[in-house]
Amino acid sequence: MLGRDFDPDDDRPHAPTVGLLSYGFWQSAFGGDAKALGKTLTVDDEPVRIIGVLPKSFEMPQLGEIDVMLPARLDASLPRSANAGAFLRTFARLPEGMSIEQARDRLLPIFNASADKDVPKELRSEVRLVVRSLRDRQIHEVKLSSWMLLGCVLALLLAACANIANLMLARAVARRQELAMRAALGAGRGRLMRQTLTESLIFGLLGGAAGCGAAWALLRVCISLAPGGMLRLEHARIDLRVLLFALAGSLGAALLFGMAPALEPSRAEALAGWHATGRARTFFRKVLVSAQVAISLVLLAGASLLLRSLWKLQYQPLGFQPEHVITASFTMPRPRYQHAEARAGFFDEIEQRLKRIPGGGFFALSDSIPPRGSMGRPYSNLRIAGHRPVAQDGGMVEFRWVTPGYFRALGIPILDGRAFSESERASGESPVILSATLARRLFGHESPLGQQIDLTANGRWCPVVGVAADIKNNGLTEPSDPEYYRLRMHNSQEMGLSGVAIFRTSLDPDTLTRWVRKEFSALDPSTPVTVETLEQRVDRFRERPRFVATLVGLFAGLGLLLAAVGLYGVLSFLVARQTREIGVRMAIGARPVDIALQIQKYASLWTGIGVAAGLAGSFALARTIRGLLFEVSPGDPVSLFVSAAVLLLTAALAAWIPSWRAARIDPVIALRNE
Repeated sequence: MLGRDFDPDDDRPHAPTVGLLSYGFWQSAFGGDAKALGKTLTVDDEPVRIIGVLPKSFEMPQLGEIDVMLPARLDASLPRSANAGAFLRTFARLPEGMSIEQARDRLLPIFNASADKDVPKELRSEVRLVVRSLRDRQIHEVKLSSWMLLGCVLALLLAACANIANLMLARAVARRQELAMRAALGAGRGRLMRQTLTESLIFGLLGGAAGCGAAWALLRVCISLAPGGMLRLEHARIDLRVLLFALAGSLGAALLFGMAPALEPSRAEALAGWHATGRARTFFRKVLVSAQVAISLVLLAGASLLLRSLWKLQYQPLGFQPEHVITASFTMPRPRYQHAEARAGFFDEIEQRLKRIPGGGFFALSDSIPPRGSMGRPYSNLRIAGHRPVAQDGGMVEFRWVTPGYFRALGIPILDGRAFSESERASGESPVILSATLARRLFGHESPLGQQIDLTANGRWCPVVGVAADIKNNGLTEPSDPEYYRLRMHNSQEMGLSGVAIFRTSLDPDTLTRWVRKEFSALDPSTPVTVETLEQRVDRFRERPRFVATLVGLFAGLGLLLAAVGLYGVLSFLVARQTREIGVRMAIGARPVDIALQIQKYASLWTGIGVAAGLAGSFALARTIRGLLFEVSPGDPVSLFVSAAVLLLTAALAAWIPSWRAARIDPVIALRNE
């Protein structure tokens, strides 16, 4: 938007560092002043000259927020091993007419040649080429949720239109005499159609306007409740496209379902005031009610499956106890701590400072914390003294560097052996603790205690001193990866730039936060620290499924309400049209309870047909949303039974008032009705 982009000279190794500012950072830090160009920022103790400002609409491929963008300045002259720890993603704009499949075919020979040269043979089967569109990379995690929510919207629209159709059909019967009178006075078919359509269009416009107002308010609520980045809701607006869609939907429904009164031919019987309810018209209304019931059951079944899935996600065993645990995540500035000795000194000093916090409880330091994993190594790299080599295609194994109090601070049980001890940190040995899954995989039924393992295929053997319970280290929905724990020795130079301090304490989080920030500020004020409870960390993994389940539950509730209103309306209309017939039945001996049961029988028949159709639709829906479910089968009988029971109970309540009203009809008044 302002200035220039990077050029090849900016990307040379050891070139003066230049940067591009995001629009938001330019506004907040420089007030939108064009004179920001050429000024210098200090980023990680390095001067950065500003050469440009990115547009307001610019977004990163991973949709994350940035303030300053710097050139990578990769040094191709260095050995490949010098950049072994760097992760790169390649982005390219395809030429006109080239598909993703064609691009992959072009890249595959280059990729295979590079992988065969640089990837160890035991890892070759683990490395593959993935080519996909940028948009797919951004939305693939929420694509299924988005399609499901769109399906819920359309299902709710169909249920609402079915109600409109029923109301318009009932209104057509009620206005039959009026329209016949207008026709007798000379109004043609076209004139009658224009009148009814004008009325319908007014209703449609009023309803559409009210709906847009309600949508604007609900959108604000959804944005405030949605987790960060969920479905890109923060970018959602009631813009011209949405207004046109709402207008088209409102007017389309009004035109489609508002023509019923004008389509019926005028009859002399109607002019005389006689009632003649057609079987076809009544049957069509029953079909609409059954369709509403079916749609509502599909929505209810989807909501029930998602809610049961959320329940299981909420209360599944984590392997650790997040209650009363507070974490402080930090990252050291790279230029200041690029040497291993400086990093080791920082870790040792901050550990001693944080241990001295009064009331800090059980304390530990680690490079990462669940429910995410840390670094990974190939399973095939593991060597066991006196055992055959492990499988070559075993995938990856997670590992963490921890201090002795790690397992106690997180409440992770030691199933066999013992935890690390403080005395071991000064010894030459580097003990290791295995997760239960990794221990079974490596040793089967043999005891792993005392076994010697080479973890990095470099000839350095580590004794196994314990087996810890499995924990959730791959999110909450995926199976846990095998994992092992390394003891962080004093003056260890194998730590990275990031770490997490862990406190199991009864202190108030705000109080501990102040103490932690004070200690970090005293050691190095440039080190950023994020303090939060472990429960907050874990709960972030539940935000998206909770939000989706809430929205689908809202749609299901509205669909259930529409079905109940539709059933009530049809039964009330039926009672009103059959008042004389009911009077005759009661006059010749029918009891009120017989009349009520007759109405309930009608309701049960239509509801039963709808439930049968809805169950079939629910099975199809459940298979579609399988990817959103956690430990719940798509055909879960409990969810389907509860959904059907709720729907049947609602239908019975909706039918109770019309049946009660029919049972209280006075036969004398009914026989004099016409």
